[in-house]
Amino acid sequence: MSGPAVRSRLPELRRARDAAERGRDVLEQKLELLRREWARRRELRERASMVAESRLLEAVKAAREARIEVGRGAMTAAALAQPKAPEIEWSWTRITGVRVPALRASARPFRALYGTGGTAASLDTAAEAAGAALTALVALAAEDAAAKALRRATLKTLRRVNALDHAVLPQIRRDLREIAAALEEDERDESIRRNAWLAMR
Repeated sequence: MSGPAVRSRLPELRRARDAAERGRDVLEQKLELLRREWARRRELRERASMVAESRLLEAVKAAREARIEVGRGAMTAAALAQPKAPEIEWSWTRITGVRVPALRASARPFRALYGTGGTAASLDTAAEAAGAALTALVALAAEDAAAKALRRATLKTLRRVNALDHAVLPQIRRDLREIAAALEEDERDESIRRNAWLAMR
């Protein structure tokens, strides 16, 4: 590569280095925010998991007691008389720039639509417990989805930071060193030629 061509590439490489370093700083800040938010959502998921487990155990226990008291047939008939479970609302939100699914089950107070004949209070308790368990499971699913989305974004950002640290920036710096060495060599050659020309005069 000729001297002028080498020299003309120098500003371009310096701009690329500066842009890569600025980009790395921005990604490092984003990575820190993502790590903090991911840790927070993991905690929320753990809490939601404990609540969901507790609500499920309560629902299973209440259903067992109702089945003993009124029988499986009465439970099935009562369940068929009730409206279907509420729709799960699905939307998207952004957390530190990451698109995260938001789930919500619109909770509504339990109201028995089955007749009182052949039923018992334990059946109402079981139905209420099942509704609470569903709400808790939806909350757990929402936290789990958020934690997974943040984990993916954290790992992706970390890969980009590592690519800049271990591939892009080292290559640009090597190229800059090679150009600096080539320019120094050109200057030495030019100096030798100039001294030789002056000696011949």
